[in-house]
Amino acid sequence: MLVHDMPALSLEGTDPEAKRAEIKSYFQRCYRRYESLFGVMAEESAYFQKADSLRHLLIFYYGHTAVFFINKLKLFKLIDDRTDSQVVTPLAMCRVTMRRRA
Repeated sequence: MLVHDMPALSLEGTDPEAKRAEIKSYFQRCYRRYESLFGVMAEESAYFQKADSLRHLLIFYYGHTAVFFINKLKLFKLIDDRTDSQVVTPLAMCRVTMRRRA
């Protein structure tokens, strides 16, 4: 799937349930594409390496993006529950800490 295969999502419409379904479908397509980036890693140990000394371990980016999407889906009332807060909080807060240091 190429970038032009996924035009930006329009928020226009009058049917809230239809729009929720459209957003869910868009999210699923986006996340499948994002996950495919991690599919090129030759072995699991690559997740626990830093691509750059100023960055987190690669596993952080895999988890952080999932948490970001979950929080957005919760905000827009597309899902009712978040995942385990012991997983979500460190991944969400780490990004806030990084922004404050910049």
